[in-house]
Amino acid sequence: MNFVSHSKASCSLNVCPGREQALMFHVPQLRFSKVFSNSQRFKSVKISLQDATSRPSRKVMLDMLLDYSRKQFNGRPHHLTSSREGREELREIIMAIYSSRPSTTPPGDTNYTPVTSNDAEDTTLRSDLLLLGIMASDVKMAMRGFRDWCQALNLDYVLPENRVPGSLSLSEVKGSVYLKYNSVSKACYLSPYAGQERGVLLQLGQDRLLGHFPLGLWDEDHSNPTPKF
Repeated sequence: MNFVSHSKASCSLNVCPGREQALMFHVPQLRFSKVFSNSQRFKSVKISLQDATSRPSRKVMLDMLLDYSRKQFNGRPHHLTSSREGREELREIIMAIYSSRPSTTPPGDTNYTPVTSNDAEDTTLRSDLLLLGIMASDVKMAMRGFRDWCQALNLDYVLPENRVPGSLSLSEVKGSVYLKYNSVSKACYLSPYAGQERGVLLQLGQDRLLGHFPLGLWDEDHSNPTPKF
């Protein structure tokens, strides 16, 4: 599989044409200049999902992904995507962080009903919220990546609302696209994307925005067929 390469940015992430909509998730306070300002350097830590006692803390794993994200946007290679072993480690880190996210339900309160939004652009950062932003060269690659990430994280796979002008259905969409998904509201839409980045942006609850991760991280050999849409 050909993994996405990220060219070194030649301008600020907040002003490059075509980038801001995809990278900001419409959450102004989560600018990348802030996201990566406190990223720490550290050595690789081997993750074991089977042995939780030997697993690094959630903070350490988040710092690893922040370091990865910072290097991605600086156009620098990272061991988490440079080999199959590294990508397996990346998958395990993402799964460990996602499975350890806090619950929004107060302990002992069986009648608690969290407030949800039907808007994919909702900026309420619930602890169980997951936002996915997928940038792909075409709708087929976007839908493959979206399906694979939903399967890996046990998310509800839904067909996105088509917001691409001039196309009556998803199958008619041409060109690069940006798919956004809100795991709480299940809101999902597909829109045109003029940027050069390819991959997946991920935000877990109140944690910082992370990525870009490879579109095919969960299906390196393309063994899963393209989903119908």
